[in-house]
Amino acid sequence: MARISGYSDYIQRRFTIFGKLGDTVYRRKRNGERYSYLYEYKEKYQPTVLSRRSDAIARKAATISNPRYTDYKALINKIYYYTPYFVYAGEYKFTCNTFYKLREKGEYEIKVNGMGFIRKLAPRTKESYSFASERSYQLECWHNGELYSEREVIVISEGSELESVYNAWFDAHLEEILTLPEPDFTSLKRYPRCLKGTTYIRSVSGKAAENLYIYQGKLPNMMYSRGAASHEDNPQTHYFCLIYPNISSCWKEVSSSFLPAWQIYQTKWLDNHIKITRKATGILHLWTSAVMRAAAEMSFDLEHLAPDNWLPGIESLGDLVEAAGYLRYGVSDQVWEQRMY
Repeated sequence: MARISGYSDYIQRRFTIFGKLGDTVYRRKRNGERYSYLYEYKEKYQPTVLSRRSDAIARKAATISNPRYTDYKALINKIYYYTPYFVYAGEYKFTCNTFYKLREKGEYEIKVNGMGFIRKLAPRTKESYSFASERSYQLECWHNGELYSEREVIVISEGSELESVYNAWFDAHLEEILTLPEPDFTSLKRYPRCLKGTTYIRSVSGKAAENLYIYQGKLPNMMYSRGAASHEDNPQTHYFCLIYPNISSCWKEVSSSFLPAWQIYQTKWLDNHIKITRKATGILHLWTSAVMRAAAEMSFDLEHLAPDNWLPGIESLGDLVEAAGYLRYGVSDQVWEQRMY
């Protein structure tokens, strides 16, 4: 944990803090009153029936679009809203802001398969429902006499595999729901975890404690904190530190004509994966990733990798890219066939 007692008073005087900083969490009530409490680490919960639905949707959306594309937001909104909730028999809690898409506190009529009841709900209200028999339940939310939102919950048998059920449903209905109109709900208000300048000192950056760093955000008065991760007991880190010198030595020996070809491919790869920034994936980073993925596919032990003990059968840029499982991204044949050594 980062202890910043020497900086705490200064930061609290000069900046507004949202979220965790060091060992303290800074929050704000709806009436504007600020408060703080000591941070207590809690392990991430195991996947639940409801969280596995989100995972299934994210995987499916990734196969048909990319978060960087302009149409991705409309696409993911449709899939999240129109996909039923597949659950096993039992009791489940749904938060109104994500389930019924509520944005305002008020009086709503909830209808379950036609039977209605009046509820006073707010966006953060959690509604508990118990589903017993294997059937489909239609839940409708009405407000001021108009249908506000509707969801479907389908109870499946205990022996059914949840991910397979979602995949089968997507195979049968995905094209249909993509033609439906995008749900017209106001976006949830976001409260980014950050430090915000409120005085003539707009921002600071640098090392604030032994394992705490403050970074400049995109806006002049926004900053973000990040702790330094410890990988001392991570076996993957130990293995990477063991094999990285071998991968690096192979990179140093590539031919002078291969380097510009790899630069061209890296540019194509960045255009299709992440926004190009100063912290984008470097040439050697992508090379390392490709070599490790190709070696894993070929069951090659990278502890013995060397320029004179290279990956068997990998002679050109195209060979390495295909073995790593990456796509071609439209590079020319001349680049694709460029030999490494």
